[in-house]
Amino acid sequence: MRNRIVVVLLVSATAVACGKKEAKPSPSVASAAPSVAATPKPLPSPLPDVVAEVNGQPIASRFLKAIAEAQLQGGTVPPEQRAAVYRGILDNLITREVLFQEALARKIKVDDKAVQQAYDQPRAQVPNEDAWRAQLARQGFTPETYRAEIRTQQTLRAFMAEVSAKAAEHDVTDTEARAYYDSHPGEFDVAERTEVSHILVAVAPNAPPDVREKQRLKAQAVLDHARKGADFAKLARGNSEDPGSAKEGGKLPPFVRGQMVKPFDDTAFTLKPGEISGLVETQFGYHIIKGHQRLPAQHLAFDAIHEQLRGFLVKQKREQAMGQLIQQLKAKAKIEVRI
Repeated sequence: MRNRIVVVLLVSATAVACGKKEAKPSPSVASAAPSVAATPKPLPSPLPDVVAEVNGQPIASRFLKAIAEAQLQGGTVPPEQRAAVYRGILDNLITREVLFQEALARKIKVDDKAVQQAYDQPRAQVPNEDAWRAQLARQGFTPETYRAEIRTQQTLRAFMAEVSAKAAEHDVTDTEARAYYDSHPGEFDVAERTEVSHILVAVAPNAPPDVREKQRLKAQAVLDHARKGADFAKLARGNSEDPGSAKEGGKLPPFVRGQMVKPFDDTAFTLKPGEISGLVETQFGYHIIKGHQRLPAQHLAFDAIHEQLRGFLVKQKREQAMGQLIQQLKAKAKIEVRI
């Protein structure tokens, strides 16, 4: 039996999707909710030590639980949906296992030096071997199983890259791109969008009143500087707690109505170019928003986007090839799910 940790990589890169590609908003202001089954089957209690087997290779409940509990930590998933979260993650782990087994069957190899380098990078941040082993143990690893996990991840990446490259061997032609454009006209209609920058002073949803007030006063001080003419981008880089946009000086990609949480959305669409909002409170904390420009609704011309469309169709080919491979591997694998 292979001594291997099956925890980190959940093959999210293999998700098969198609449709209009829009700029993604910063995660700290995007409105999103997890999609889970309405009436999930309850989980057994306690979980069995092995929650599934793939061609005889076990998937241990401790690995599933570690990932699921980390995902559930934010408290955004109702208790009755925990089982659906567990089973969705288990399906990803099963997918990962069938892909890894196929990679081994195809004799996909990774460079020993690359594995060691990936191991040495975090190891160098820890002062001594005892501290390193303790840190690994807290995450369920030993030095040996951590190296094995790195090798597993690198093997999967190499295999997925090989499948993707083969799928894209025949490039998408302009004729194919034009055919897609003509048959999906609605995908190239862009609604009115706005472009803003923002500064977030974060407040946890369960923060006590004194902490919330402290953060509000901090945000107010930043707002005062902005209204006195301080460089907004510099203020964002130095004060914003939104990791997605702070390094960009607070600037967000253009977004349509309804794409952000409501208080943020409502304010952003009222701002004129150069105008700075007051404090906008959302579940993420206090925002200061600066307007840039309003982009009118339009239909994108083929000549303006054909290169991007070809790139999208190549990516779609790769995702479809990976999705088909996963279906084939799962169909022929002996998979036993125990929860």
